[in-house]
Amino acid sequence: MNSRLRFFSFFLTIVVFFVAEWLWGTLVALLLSAIIPVFNLVSTYIKKRQLDTSSLFDLLVVLLFSVAECLAFKWSFTLLALGVLFMLIYFKVFDYSKIASFMPSTSNLDNPYVLYKARLSQLRLSILLFIGAVLFFLSESEINSEYSSWASKWLLITLLLVFIATEFICLRVDFIKYKNAEWVPLVDEEGNVKGHCPRPLVHNGSLWLHPVVHLHVINDGKLLLQLRPKTKKIQPGKWDTAVGGHIDAGESLEAALKREVWEEIGLSNFNARLMTRYVWQCPVEHEYVFSFVTSSMGPFVTKNVGEVDELKFWSSEEIRSCLGKDVFTPNLEKELVDWILPNINSGTLV
Repeated sequence: MNSRLRFFSFFLTIVVFFVAEWLWGTLVALLLSAIIPVFNLVSTYIKKRQLDTSSLFDLLVVLLFSVAECLAFKWSFTLLALGVLFMLIYFKVFDYSKIASFMPSTSNLDNPYVLYKARLSQLRLSILLFIGAVLFFLSESEINSEYSSWASKWLLITLLLVFIATEFICLRVDFIKYKNAEWVPLVDEEGNVKGHCPRPLVHNGSLWLHPVVHLHVINDGKLLLQLRPKTKKIQPGKWDTAVGGHIDAGESLEAALKREVWEEIGLSNFNARLMTRYVWQCPVEHEYVFSFVTSSMGPFVTKNVGEVDELKFWSSEEIRSCLGKDVFTPNLEKELVDWILPNINSGTLV
């Protein structure tokens, strides 16, 4: 269910409950308002063989409203707000894995980007519930119980409308902000895709694991390296792998490699060999690296202005003399020490 349909479904469920409760009573309101979430639950399970957690939440909300209406004692709405707030704080402290562990493997709850958005929504809802609990307490402290019940009910409707409006505004802001952004896959430690997110979010310290491709170009025992522009946010002005870049959402490993190689060094015909894959983490990003090697003497041409300042072949002696001197990116140094330098002259790499 997409975000707009999700909010429409939730909003309609709440409206049906309160209109039906006002006209025909709590029991009829519960039955009518439960139709939408129950229908979504059944249809989603039939189509995808998984539980629609958003519809479960909608059903839980109308059940809580019904309980509050049936109990109808002085502090019912205050306790309702505090109860939901407690559940939100509990799952914030103990993580969504408590929910995700009960969900099918196809659930979006294992997608870091979805979890990030859910936690932001949860924070906003928690703030509103805290404010609501205080206002409910003040309302239900009134001597006139009939007036306090009416005020609490409309206060609850107002809080729900504020929450829905806030979420809609946040969705629109995100849509505008990332409208033209590239999207990249998010993976687990085994490289399995868990979802996708806008590319800027994997470079902001979120440490969401995402796949990248590297290509090392060797010719006559020398290694081609690129000089990163000083305008780069990450490791500016350092020598790096000849080719390195992200895999786009829905893009295959081979297609990503060909695209990045063409964009960064202008090669279109080459045979690459996958040498290793590993997880690399630094303070600003977390990468699942697919590292390839090929043999080529060029010619090399940089297609994207501002991506590469210089391309140069380095001998193994030149590379060794610069190790540990902040000349190379840390990621490149790892690969140089781990497997490139020990094998570059043996003929086993290409």
